Amino acid sequence: MGSDDQSSAWITFREAQILIALGRADEGRRANERAAQLATEHDVPEVRVQALGLSAVDAYRRNDLERAKRLFEEVIEAAVALGDAVTEAKACFYLANLAPTESLDLFVRAIETAQAAGAVSVELSARQVFADALFQLGRREDAEREMKSVAAQARHRRLRQLSAMVQIQLACWRLWDDDVEGAERHCQRAFEHGAAKGSTLERSMVAAITAATAASRGDQPGVDVALATLEAERGELDEPDLHRVLAWAAEHATPALASRFPA
Repeated sequence: MGSDDQSSAWITFREAQILIALGRADEGRRANERAAQLATEHDVPEVRVQALGLSAVDAYRRNDLERAKRLFEEVIEAAVALGDAVTEAKACFYLANLAPTESLDLFVRAIETAQAAGAVSVELSARQVFADALFQLGRREDAEREMKSVAAQARHRRLRQLSAMVQIQLACWRLWDDDVEGAERHCQRAFEHGAAKGSTLERSMVAAITAATAASRGDQPGVDVALATLEAERGELDEPDLHRVLAWAAEHATPALASRFPA
């Protein structure tokens, strides 16, 4: 295998990542398929496992959870065989998030594997999702304490996206408690961390939360602007938390606005 062949596989995979991040999902998937093919043809297993992982995350984002589960399991197996602890940890916490309240042991594996590999951002991301699982289990003090720790470390290490995602998660928690002012406060903090110009997930979630809080106040212009932003940003994003925010909005909106939110 020549270095040019290996480079070609990596470059094509990076192209796929960028296209998907930009919301050009179909182009990104095609590039990812080419990267996986190049990795197979030129025996670059490191690229193959990354391409598999990108396909798994894409399936998860589109709410194709059965496919996501199968792919994440394949990623974990391949990552262990390669000795790639960072990819193993990432796949573990994504897999755990498919059934978070039933997968605390998998979250612990993800966190400990990332710690051992020195992958701080992966560890903190796993801890953020772990905190949400604790919240769903009713262990709110533990969840709040864990999220506070993650937020502090993300700020200290200047991890912009994670800082924004923590605030988005906290905004969701406040919504589930019908604390509209709290949700707005954390959503504003997410904006301050650059969520409005961040990933598709960040942009879509802050738009959905903004629409939900506006709906609860009967603010039709605010709802119109936020839903237009969401429509423009989300693409194929179909995550469970996004659905839950929109369902909360429909339930708490005035009758005139409730129909604006899809079931």
